[in-house]
Amino acid sequence: MNIVLTGSKGLLGSTLKQKLKINYKIFEISRSERPYSIDLCDYNKTQNLFDEIKPNLIINLAANTDLDSLESNFDESININFNIIKNIVDYILINKKNIKLIHLTTDQYYNLDKLNKENEINIINNYTFSKYISEIYASKINSLILRTNFFGKSYSKNKLSFSDVIINSLKNNQSISLFNDVIFSPLSMKTLSEIILKILNTNVNGIYNLGSKKGMSKYDFGIELAKLYSYDVSLIKMINLEDKQLIAKRPFDMRMDVSKFENKFNISLPNLIDEIKDLK
Repeated sequence: MNIVLTGSKGLLGSTLKQKLKINYKIFEISRSERPYSIDLCDYNKTQNLFDEIKPNLIINLAANTDLDSLESNFDESININFNIIKNIVDYILINKKNIKLIHLTTDQYYNLDKLNKENEINIINNYTFSKYISEIYASKINSLILRTNFFGKSYSKNKLSFSDVIINSLKNNQSISLFNDVIFSPLSMKTLSEIILKILNTNVNGIYNLGSKKGMSKYDFGIELAKLYSYDVSLIKMINLEDKQLIAKRPFDMRMDVSKFENKFNISLPNLIDEIKDLK
Protein backbone atom coordinates (compact mmCIF):
# COMPACT_ATOMS: atom_id res chain seq x y z
CA MET A 1 0.00 0.00 0.00
CA ASN A 2 1.28 3.46 -0.96
CA ILE A 3 0.40 6.04 1.70
CA VAL A 4 0.68 9.80 1.23
CA LEU A 5 1.17 11.58 4.55
CA THR A 6 0.70 15.35 4.55
CA GLY A 7 1.89 17.36 7.53
CA SER A 8 4.56 14.75 8.18
CA LYS A 9 6.89 17.29 9.82
CA GLY A 10 4.29 18.42 12.33
CA LEU A 11 3.55 17.18 15.84
CA LEU A 12 1.37 14.20 15.06
CA GLY A 13 2.97 13.51 11.68
CA SER A 14 6.41 13.09 13.24
CA THR A 15 5.05 10.38 15.55
CA LEU A 16 2.69 8.69 13.12
CA LYS A 17 5.19 8.30 10.28
CA GLN A 18 7.57 6.27 12.46
CA LYS A 19 4.83 3.71 13.09
CA LEU A 20 3.59 3.68 9.50
CA LYS A 21 7.06 3.07 8.07
CA ILE A 22 7.26 -0.33 9.73
CA ASN A 23 4.71 -1.90 7.37
CA TYR A 24 3.92 0.61 4.62
CA LYS A 25 5.58 2.67 1.91
CA ILE A 26 5.20 6.28 3.03
CA PHE A 27 5.42 9.36 0.84
CA GLU A 28 5.95 12.40 3.06
CA ILE A 29 4.65 15.62 1.54
CA SER A 30 6.25 18.86 2.67
CA ARG A 31 6.47 22.41 1.36
CA SER A 32 10.16 22.66 2.10
CA GLU A 33 11.83 19.26 2.36
CA ARG A 34 12.65 16.74 -0.34
CA PRO A 35 11.92 14.41 -2.01
CA TYR A 36 8.29 15.61 -2.27
CA SER A 37 8.46 19.32 -1.53
CA ILE A 38 5.38 20.78 -3.20
CA ASP A 39 2.55 23.12 -2.34
CA LEU A 40 -0.62 21.04 -2.16
CA CYS A 41 -2.64 24.23 -2.45
CA ASP A 42 -1.67 24.15 -6.15
CA TYR A 43 -4.00 21.73 -7.94
CA ASN A 44 -1.75 21.05 -10.97
CA LYS A 45 1.22 20.23 -8.76
CA THR A 46 -1.00 18.00 -6.62
CA GLN A 47 -2.28 16.11 -9.65
CA ASN A 48 1.20 15.60 -11.12
CA LEU A 49 2.53 14.32 -7.80
CA PHE A 50 -0.34 11.88 -7.22
CA ASP A 51 -0.03 10.62 -10.79
CA GLU A 52 3.59 9.81 -9.99
CA ILE A 53 3.03 8.27 -6.54
CA LYS A 54 -0.24 6.44 -7.27
CA PRO A 55 -1.41 6.46 -3.63
CA ASN A 56 -3.90 3.98 -2.19
CA LEU A 57 -4.44 6.05 0.93
CA ILE A 58 -3.97 9.72 1.81
CA ILE A 59 -3.69 10.80 5.44
CA ASN A 60 -4.10 14.55 5.74
CA LEU A 61 -2.55 16.18 8.81
CA ALA A 62 -1.67 19.48 7.11
CA ALA A 63 -3.23 22.43 8.93
CA ASN A 64 -2.69 25.96 10.15
CA THR A 65 -3.82 26.08 13.78
CA ASP A 66 -2.73 29.63 14.69
CA LEU A 67 -6.20 30.79 15.65
CA ASP A 68 -5.40 34.44 16.27
CA SER A 69 -3.40 34.86 13.07
CA LEU A 70 -6.14 33.16 11.04
CA GLU A 71 -8.81 35.36 12.60
CA SER A 72 -7.01 38.34 11.08
CA ASN A 73 -6.47 36.61 7.73
CA PHE A 74 -9.47 34.72 6.40
CA ASP A 75 -7.77 33.88 3.08
CA GLU A 76 -4.91 32.14 4.88
CA SER A 77 -7.31 30.01 6.92
CA ILE A 78 -8.97 28.85 3.70
CA ASN A 79 -5.70 28.33 1.84
CA ILE A 80 -4.24 25.55 3.97
CA ASN A 81 -7.19 24.25 5.96
CA PHE A 82 -9.56 23.94 3.01
CA ASN A 83 -7.75 24.21 -0.35
CA ILE A 84 -5.47 21.23 0.29
CA ILE A 85 -8.48 19.01 0.94
CA LYS A 86 -10.29 20.46 -2.06
CA ASN A 87 -7.35 19.61 -4.35
CA ILE A 88 -7.08 16.08 -2.96
CA VAL A 89 -10.82 15.45 -3.35
CA ASP A 90 -10.95 17.01 -6.82
CA TYR A 91 -8.07 14.82 -7.98
CA ILE A 92 -9.88 11.69 -6.80
CA LEU A 93 -13.22 12.74 -8.31
CA ILE A 94 -11.93 14.04 -11.64
CA ASN A 95 -9.67 11.06 -12.25
CA LYS A 96 -12.14 8.57 -10.75
CA LYS A 97 -9.52 7.10 -8.48
CA ASN A 98 -10.23 4.55 -5.76
CA ILE A 99 -8.25 6.31 -3.04
CA LYS A 100 -9.17 6.37 0.64
CA LEU A 101 -8.80 9.64 2.59
CA ILE A 102 -8.28 9.93 6.33
CA HIS A 103 -8.69 13.58 7.30
CA LEU A 104 -7.94 14.81 10.82
CA THR A 105 -9.79 17.87 12.03
CA THR A 106 -10.55 19.47 15.38
CA ASP A 107 -12.47 19.45 18.64
CA GLN A 108 -12.69 23.26 18.51
CA TYR A 109 -16.26 22.99 17.17
CA TYR A 110 -17.60 21.98 20.55
CA ASN A 111 -18.73 24.29 23.32
CA LEU A 112 -21.59 22.64 25.21
CA ASP A 113 -21.32 21.98 28.93
CA LYS A 114 -21.43 18.21 28.42
CA LEU A 115 -19.94 15.50 26.21
CA ASN A 116 -20.35 16.87 22.70
CA LYS A 117 -21.70 14.64 19.93
CA GLU A 118 -20.64 14.88 16.29
CA ASN A 119 -23.71 16.87 15.21
CA GLU A 120 -23.35 19.55 17.89
CA ILE A 121 -21.31 22.04 15.85
CA ASN A 122 -20.41 25.55 16.97
CA ILE A 123 -18.54 27.69 14.43
CA ILE A 124 -16.95 30.57 16.35
CA ASN A 125 -13.88 31.63 14.36
CA ASN A 126 -12.18 31.44 10.95
CA TYR A 127 -10.27 28.32 11.92
CA THR A 128 -13.34 26.26 12.79
CA PHE A 129 -15.12 27.51 9.66
CA SER A 130 -12.24 26.44 7.41
CA LYS A 131 -12.01 23.02 9.05
CA TYR A 132 -15.77 22.48 8.88
CA ILE A 133 -16.02 23.20 5.16
CA SER A 134 -13.04 20.89 4.62
CA GLU A 135 -15.08 18.12 6.28
CA ILE A 136 -18.04 18.82 4.02
CA TYR A 137 -15.85 18.64 0.93
CA ALA A 138 -14.01 15.52 2.09
CA SER A 139 -17.38 13.81 2.56
CA LYS A 140 -17.82 13.77 -1.23
CA ILE A 141 -15.46 10.80 -1.46
CA ASN A 142 -14.47 7.64 0.43
CA SER A 143 -13.28 9.43 3.56
CA LEU A 144 -12.88 8.91 7.29
CA ILE A 145 -12.90 12.20 9.21
CA LEU A 146 -11.52 12.18 12.74
CA ARG A 147 -12.09 15.10 15.09
CA THR A 148 -9.37 15.04 17.69
CA ASN A 149 -6.90 16.80 19.98
CA PHE A 150 -3.55 15.47 21.14
CA PHE A 151 -0.50 15.95 23.36
CA GLY A 152 2.73 14.13 24.16
CA LYS A 153 6.44 14.25 23.51
CA SER A 154 7.19 16.06 20.26
CA TYR A 155 9.52 14.54 17.68
CA SER A 156 9.07 17.51 15.37
CA LYS A 157 12.06 19.78 14.81
CA ASN A 158 9.93 22.89 14.81
CA LYS A 159 7.04 22.42 17.23
CA LEU A 160 6.40 21.64 20.87
CA SER A 161 3.18 20.06 22.07
CA PHE A 162 0.98 21.57 24.79
CA SER A 163 2.33 19.09 27.32
CA ASP A 164 5.93 19.82 26.24
CA VAL A 165 5.42 23.53 26.90
CA ILE A 166 4.10 22.82 30.39
CA ILE A 167 6.83 20.30 31.26
CA ASN A 168 9.63 22.55 29.97
CA SER A 169 8.36 25.48 32.04
CA LEU A 170 8.16 23.41 35.21
CA LYS A 171 11.51 21.76 34.57
CA ASN A 172 13.12 25.20 34.34
CA ASN A 173 11.32 26.38 37.47
CA GLN A 174 9.27 28.90 35.48
CA SER A 175 5.64 29.67 36.22
CA ILE A 176 2.97 29.03 33.60
CA SER A 177 -0.66 30.19 33.43
CA LEU A 178 -3.33 27.70 32.36
CA PHE A 179 -7.06 28.05 31.80
CA ASN A 180 -9.31 26.77 34.56
CA ASP A 181 -12.46 27.23 32.49
CA VAL A 182 -11.34 25.51 29.27
CA ILE A 183 -12.02 21.76 29.31
CA PHE A 184 -10.76 19.22 26.77
CA SER A 185 -10.29 15.49 26.24
CA PRO A 186 -7.18 14.87 24.11
CA LEU A 187 -5.32 11.64 23.40
CA SER A 188 -1.57 11.16 23.52
CA MET A 189 0.06 11.18 20.09
CA LYS A 190 1.28 7.66 20.79
CA THR A 191 -2.25 6.36 21.38
CA LEU A 192 -3.70 8.33 18.48
CA SER A 193 -1.06 6.98 16.09
CA GLU A 194 -1.69 3.41 17.22
CA ILE A 195 -5.43 3.82 16.69
CA ILE A 196 -4.94 5.23 13.20
CA LEU A 197 -2.82 2.17 12.38
CA LYS A 198 -5.60 -0.12 13.59
CA ILE A 199 -8.26 1.46 11.40
CA LEU A 200 -6.22 2.13 8.24
CA ASN A 201 -7.68 -0.74 6.26
CA THR A 202 -11.31 -0.46 7.31
CA ASN A 203 -13.99 0.52 4.83
CA VAL A 204 -15.69 2.85 7.29
CA ASN A 205 -16.59 6.37 6.18
CA GLY A 206 -18.02 9.31 8.11
CA ILE A 207 -17.21 11.73 10.90
CA TYR A 208 -16.09 10.52 14.33
CA ASN A 209 -14.96 12.09 17.58
CA LEU A 210 -11.65 10.55 18.63
CA GLY A 211 -10.45 11.58 22.08
CA SER A 212 -10.02 10.41 25.63
CA LYS A 213 -12.76 9.99 28.21
CA LYS A 214 -13.24 11.93 31.45
CA GLY A 215 -11.63 15.15 30.25
CA MET A 216 -10.39 17.94 32.48
CA SER A 217 -9.52 21.63 32.44
CA LYS A 218 -6.17 22.72 31.02
CA TYR A 219 -5.24 23.89 34.53
CA ASP A 220 -5.94 20.44 36.02
CA PHE A 221 -4.06 18.88 33.10
CA GLY A 222 -1.00 20.92 34.09
CA ILE A 223 -1.38 19.97 37.74
CA GLU A 224 -1.46 16.27 36.83
CA LEU A 225 1.69 16.67 34.72
CA ALA A 226 3.46 18.42 37.61
CA LYS A 227 2.52 15.58 39.96
CA LEU A 228 3.65 12.97 37.45
CA TYR A 229 7.16 14.44 37.20
CA SER A 230 7.32 15.67 40.82
CA TYR A 231 7.54 19.33 39.82
CA ASP A 232 6.37 22.28 41.92
CA VAL A 233 2.60 22.57 41.37
CA SER A 234 2.63 26.14 42.71
CA LEU A 235 4.33 27.20 39.47
CA ILE A 236 1.03 26.61 37.67
CA LYS A 237 -1.18 29.69 37.84
CA MET A 238 -4.94 29.52 37.35
CA ILE A 239 -6.49 31.95 34.87
CA ASN A 240 -9.77 32.26 32.95
CA LEU A 241 -10.11 32.50 29.19
CA GLU A 242 -11.35 36.10 29.30
CA ASP A 243 -8.18 37.14 31.15
CA LYS A 244 -6.08 36.66 28.00
CA GLN A 245 -8.16 38.88 25.68
CA LEU A 246 -7.32 36.75 22.65
CA ILE A 247 -8.28 37.79 19.12
CA ALA A 248 -10.14 34.65 18.08
CA LYS A 249 -13.01 33.30 20.16
CA ARG A 250 -12.30 29.97 21.86
CA PRO A 251 -14.67 27.28 23.11
CA PHE A 252 -14.94 26.53 26.82
CA ASP A 253 -15.88 22.84 26.81
CA MET A 254 -14.43 20.64 24.05
CA ARG A 255 -15.03 17.29 25.73
CA MET A 256 -16.15 14.78 23.13
CA ASP A 257 -18.67 11.98 23.23
CA VAL A 258 -16.59 9.15 21.69
CA SER A 259 -19.22 6.42 21.90
CA LYS A 260 -19.89 6.47 18.14
CA PHE A 261 -16.22 5.71 17.43
CA GLU A 262 -15.96 3.05 20.15
CA ASN A 263 -19.07 1.24 18.92
CA LYS A 264 -18.14 1.36 15.25
CA PHE A 265 -14.54 0.20 15.60
CA ASN A 266 -14.91 -1.89 18.75
CA ILE A 267 -12.10 0.08 20.40
CA SER A 268 -12.27 1.19 24.02
CA LEU A 269 -10.73 4.63 24.40
CA PRO A 270 -8.73 5.52 27.54
CA ASN A 271 -9.44 8.03 30.28
CA LEU A 272 -7.40 11.24 30.07
CA ILE A 273 -5.74 10.68 33.46
CA ASP A 274 -4.39 7.33 32.22
CA GLU A 275 -3.07 8.97 29.04
CA ILE A 276 -1.20 11.49 31.19
CA LYS A 277 0.29 8.78 33.39
CA ASP A 278 1.38 6.86 30.30
CA LEU A 279 3.66 9.75 29.29
CA LYS A 280 6.23 8.73 31.87
